[in-house]
Amino acid sequence: MEGYSPEAILPIARTMGYEELSGHLWRQRAVLEMLVFKLEEEHLLLASGRHAWLSHSTAEVSHVIEALESVESARAVALAEVAADLGLAPGATLREIASAAPEPWDRILDGHREALLANLRNAQRIAALDREVLALDLASTNDALAVLGSGGTTYEADGSALVDTGGLRLLDRAL
Repeated sequence: MEGYSPEAILPIARTMGYEELSGHLWRQRAVLEMLVFKLEEEHLLLASGRHAWLSHSTAEVSHVIEALESVESARAVALAEVAADLGLAPGATLREIASAAPEPWDRILDGHREALLANLRNAQRIAALDREVLALDLASTNDALAVLGSGGTTYEADGSALVDTGGLRLLDRAL
């Protein structure tokens, strides 16, 4: 190809690397947004006490997590290629790559990073809410069992189950 030197083609190749990385980041953002949505659905089921659909919701969350892992591995390859083009270490983070990237890619990649972090924070927030709901459900179940007199099984010194007579229990502190 007359008129094309390697130096002239290199910026085009680098732009293609940034475009490919950006495409992977868009896909990762879309899947992460779907994860936040599915976690939100699961949270609503938990909070409403409609546990009949919880197994379906949990399966959907698992499918989205699998898709996220697939997208993540493709994104990692593209990230490593751009890092190498920039002369950065193979394990360079998206923040480091965005800082080293030329205009306008520095802002584009940083925008992707911020959006990914926001979705990750939302997923963590919903997961924390779910843990609270589950803890409350567990406490309520334990309280109900205690009221019904089924406070749990106790055992004899030899390991055999002790029949609960509903009476007073003493704890041998010498054990």
